[in-house]
Amino acid sequence: MSIPKLASLSAERLLHTVGVWLLLSMFAVPSWAQPSASRPASSPRAGAPSGPVQKPDSAARSFRLSDRRQPIDPGPLAARGIRRHASKRLILFTDVIDPEVAQLPQLVDAAYNNLVTQLGELPPSRERDEFQVTGYLIRSQPLFREAGLLPDDLARFDHGRNRGYEFWLNEQPTPYYRAHLLLHEFTHCYTTVVRHGLLQTGWYMEGIAELFATHNLDKDGQFQFAHIPQQRTQFPGLGRIRLIEEARRDGNLLSLTEVQQQPYERFLKPEAYAWSWALCQFLTGHPRYRAPFLEASHSVTTAGTDAKLRQLLSEPSLAREWEWFTRDLCHGYDQMLATINPPDKLPNSVSDSPAKGKSTRDSNANADSQPEDDRSNTPAGSLIIRAKGGWQLTPLDLTTQSPLTLEAFGRFQLQTEPQTLVSTAEGVSIRYHAGLPLGRLVGRIWPDDPQVPTPPDLDLGSRATVAPAISGRLYLRLNDAWNELADNQGEVRVSPTE
Repeated sequence: MSIPKLASLSAERLLHTVGVWLLLSMFAVPSWAQPSASRPASSPRAGAPSGPVQKPDSAARSFRLSDRRQPIDPGPLAARGIRRHASKRLILFTDVIDPEVAQLPQLVDAAYNNLVTQLGELPPSRERDEFQVTGYLIRSQPLFREAGLLPDDLARFDHGRNRGYEFWLNEQPTPYYRAHLLLHEFTHCYTTVVRHGLLQTGWYMEGIAELFATHNLDKDGQFQFAHIPQQRTQFPGLGRIRLIEEARRDGNLLSLTEVQQQPYERFLKPEAYAWSWALCQFLTGHPRYRAPFLEASHSVTTAGTDAKLRQLLSEPSLAREWEWFTRDLCHGYDQMLATINPPDKLPNSVSDSPAKGKSTRDSNANADSQPEDDRSNTPAGSLIIRAKGGWQLTPLDLTTQSPLTLEAFGRFQLQTEPQTLVSTAEGVSIRYHAGLPLGRLVGRIWPDDPQVPTPPDLDLGSRATVAPAISGRLYLRLNDAWNELADNQGEVRVSPTE
């Protein structure tokens, strides 16, 4: 690792720079937060920059960094027990003996194609060579150091480190996390060979690497990337969702601003990676935010600025939607079905002209699996709440001065396996989710004041009177696990009266 030139620095800046250099020398600080031979030296900073990043000059935009790797003769290395596996995008040297290791270059080639699709194709180097990196998967660091494959000036690392067109990673406890970490470092190589305005946006650089490192094989044997883990056992060693669940249990969920402002020191611990991954997953998996997020992400291949990402993160409802995402995130979270409409975007199932305690049934609303006798007893002008959905926006504005009574009618289906489960808004007590019976009608308030945290959810059932402590818009849903929404059918109709 190189040190920035010190002669032109002020005393205060000198002390800061030396302190940062010492910290980076001691710990495995992320690669985006350290100067290197392949990238201009600058002060590490993981939070959102305080001002717009200047656009690089036109010459820098035309080319990616030149590949300075030196050829490596695999013959002498094989005698030392270091094997070579290669593909179009990766040359891998390793002393790990495992048949799965030989498949890693193929995985990297698939990851490269995905990165091109999602982030755009990298510009050519001045030499017009193909983009390829060299990786070192290490069980014995002394062996790699003796072989000249572990540079003395490379900062110490516990898990992985990248620099230019090379990356190093220690062997991991599980095959999945070994591949995950390798993809993480490969993504760093892809996103740091062009000078762009997101290089010092730490949560983004680590989050996007975590996002595209999270992978699995589909039923057709094709690799999938940016995949929400379905089960904890499916992704052994990862633990990103578990860390957020623990933060939720302890009351330590991070706001949108707090995730963006994580200092680089936090990336010495896994929690920062979990939060950075979660924000990138939230944005890329959200039907309204996916396109602008990926458009902003093209800066990494076009030498753009961070302006588009800043604009996206300033969307008025995004901070509240992020808060709700983190309150509900779990393994197998169905982000499409769970996506909410903010209060300025009423769903089709309610009137576009909301009034307190009143609503209008939409003629196009889905009424599947709703028994006729239940529907005949439903008052006119009721709200339709679908079982196959997350928090559903209503036109009901709650105030602290006006209690509101809600009554729900109808039956719906919650599951088909191992047996069909039918419920009313009271719920069924044979299974529970979030401490309440499955199928029970619950509510959540979107506060009018954006600075006020969302209050605890409302336990409603078939009939309840709501006397809120804060004013805001009411959302309703039928209680079910967020990874079990897809097989639900039917709806209830909720009649509000003041």
